[in-house]
Amino acid sequence: MILTIKDDFNLDKIAKSGQCFRWRPLKDGFWKIPYRDRLLTIGPAPRAEKGPGKYQLSCTQEEFDHVWYPYFDFATDYRTVRGRIDEEMKDFSREVDNMIDSSIIERIVSERISDLY
Repeated sequence: MILTIKDDFNLDKIAKSGQCFRWRPLKDGFWKIPYRDRLLTIGPAPRAEKGPGKYQLSCTQEEFDHVWYPYFDFATDYRTVRGRIDEEMKDFSREVDNMIDSSIIERIVSERISDLY
């Protein structure tokens, strides 16, 4: 079956995440993925179907819906999750920068005060 995935989905990143211990790389960007009593082969869609987010899967729609959809957690919008993390990291980075700036200012003021005495 051919599947279009609109969310951020990168098989190589998922495989290298440290959470997928039994995935096996195949040729041409395909992966063999065992799960319970199932085995999925997934990779880029063939040339005629090729496009952004298009994948070829070795399963039926029914198997995808009941097994692989929950396995890959497609119900979660990871692009949105990463966006929130990015925003939180920006806020954190600003806070750290402010703390560093405050620390530097405090040190300079302290040094100047001690120079006066």
